[in-house]
Amino acid sequence: MKEKQLDGSVKCYVDEDLKQAIALKLLEEIPNFPLEEAEKIAKGEVDGI
Repeated sequence: MKEKQLDGSVKCYVDEDLKQAIALKLLEEIPNFPLEEAEKIAKGEVDGI
């Protein structure tokens, strides 16, 4: 995040609430990751590779 200060300078910082929300969403989506498909891609077992 960028926040303009009274003196005109800009202060950059990490929005911790947003950071936590993103981390939580990523953790919630782990069970939906297509692991078998990713393993096939890693081994080159996908059609056309």
